[in-house]
Amino acid sequence: MPSKKTSIGGLQLGRPGPLAPISPESAVPQANLALTPGSHVGWGTCILQVVAVRDQGRIQAIDVSTNEHLDVPIEMLHALPGRPASVAFDRVNTSSETWHEKRLLAQDFEVHIELGRLPKAVSKALAEKHGLSIRTIQRKRVIYQRTRRASSLIGDPGGRRPGSTQLDPRTERVVHFVIERRYARREYVSQLEVAERARSICRRLGWPVPGHRTVARRIRAVSDRAMDNARQGAKRADAHWRPVPGRLFVERPLDVCQIDHTLVDVMVVSDDRRTVLGRPWLTVAIDVATRCVLGIYLTMDAPSSVSVALCLEHAMLPKANEKCGRAGWPQYGKVRLVLTDNAKEFHGDPLESGCAEHGIALEFRPPGQPRFGGHIERMMGTLMRMVHGLPGTTFSNTQARGNYPSERRAAMTLGELRQWLVTRICAYYHVRRHRMLGVAPLVAWDRAWTQPSGELAMPALIAEPDQLRVDFLPMERRMIRRDGITFRNSRYWHPAMADSVGHEHFVAVRFHPYDLSRVWFRDAQGMLIEAPAVAGPGIDRMHAPHTAQETLALEAALDEGFATSDRLEADAHAQSLKHPRTATESKPRKGRGGRARRAPADPANDATQPDPVAPNRASIRTEEL
Repeated sequence: MPSKKTSIGGLQLGRPGPLAPISPESAVPQANLALTPGSHVGWGTCILQVVAVRDQGRIQAIDVSTNEHLDVPIEMLHALPGRPASVAFDRVNTSSETWHEKRLLAQDFEVHIELGRLPKAVSKALAEKHGLSIRTIQRKRVIYQRTRRASSLIGDPGGRRPGSTQLDPRTERVVHFVIERRYARREYVSQLEVAERARSICRRLGWPVPGHRTVARRIRAVSDRAMDNARQGAKRADAHWRPVPGRLFVERPLDVCQIDHTLVDVMVVSDDRRTVLGRPWLTVAIDVATRCVLGIYLTMDAPSSVSVALCLEHAMLPKANEKCGRAGWPQYGKVRLVLTDNAKEFHGDPLESGCAEHGIALEFRPPGQPRFGGHIERMMGTLMRMVHGLPGTTFSNTQARGNYPSERRAAMTLGELRQWLVTRICAYYHVRRHRMLGVAPLVAWDRAWTQPSGELAMPALIAEPDQLRVDFLPMERRMIRRDGITFRNSRYWHPAMADSVGHEHFVAVRFHPYDLSRVWFRDAQGMLIEAPAVAGPGIDRMHAPHTAQETLALEAALDEGFATSDRLEADAHAQSLKHPRTATESKPRKGRGGRARRAPADPANDATQPDPVAPNRASIRTEEL
């Protein structure tokens, strides 16, 4: 019959639909589906009561929700879901004496396992040996014959078994039927609606009506991966339920470096402390083997390839000049592999070419699986929890922030925040015991570089730090012309360019987006050449992005301009409403904004009357403007 919908108290019931069991553990179909008059079966999202069997292929039934008489083919029927009984007992909760007694009894049963029935003399002997009645021995022997497990001989501990219920079995089936059909699906349905549907069906059947809390407990009891998969989709269910027992094991320091960005949860102010600049971006590089922070870069600009380059520079070069307390910041050295996420600044040519130039492997995390960056994520979370104690913090979310006035309480400049982060990294994070390592990151770093003989080794130094800095900067191809290299409206020259003039020689120009006073390229021998700007905006570094103060000043001027123009428009409109014009007054005056219309020609006066000339901007004297 065609599909249609009915309603119970305004709730729509669709029919029929495919059966989607909640889970193998929480919903067990009946072994046999009885089609006798009076029995109950499922049909799509409905519960039917069998009235009669029409023939071998169809039945006559009543929808218990609507009392509607239906003629349904038997292949579309299914059993109502039920719940298994929990009958297993765990020997972990049994005393050692009891378990020893049951183990000896199982050994005696095993001797006669081939016998279908124990002889009376054997049963009497076992009863006397174990201090039990003959009937108890016979009953436990039947249990052991079926399970062949000693733990099955442990008696029922008494009380309500886990998972058991005092709810009427018929009501229990209805509750689970409604959960399965209405709750376990992608369309959102509240627990209250599920409870009301179950109560409505039970009232119509005349069965005990469950309470709202009872239905809510049943929903919580069947909340598993299959339920989340039905309600939230496979991806979210997989992220919540899939086990991830593996871990990234790195034995040697500098083998794997993870790098990522985060928006710091604190407001910073300008150097004169008169302007709140906002929240800065922090780029961090961490050594996976020792959990040491190799380098950082703090800026007000959004993450870019420059942020990555400057962070890697800070990570791989010695940091002797950092003011970081007694412990210092001894971590440096060329990393062997850089592991990042899939952000666009990591996929750009600067990072890939820089890593290739220096023999550094570059790998990306699998898309949509942030757990592969767990080391850097947890470390950044640690830093942000520290930041939440600073004045001007924004906390981790708006709920935690509440009515805290972050902008008004902001007190630290960008330089002060960087120094604070350096101190906290070197004199707090590095010197405290790491939960996964069992020792402090600083100790793990020192031990990793200590030889078996007790001598302390050191990472190899970068021979040419200037070239390392340049090799991770953005790059564009340019041709060397007679006047040098033209790049971003500026001209750059170096004597080494003279040999390339006239040969259409193209070079890879490296540049710093925030400082265009110079560019870098390599000559024919591979030497790194720094070419200064000789003409154009690059001389004055005018191409550098606006500073935070300049941006705020420009935005304030723009906002003031909008406010002034809007006020002028509003005043003009208000004055127009006060002085309405008639249709005649609304017509433009002749000679204003165009040439005046001429009157019909009069032959008699044509010689004496000159042509009227409409004044225009050229005929108006300067004093009249």
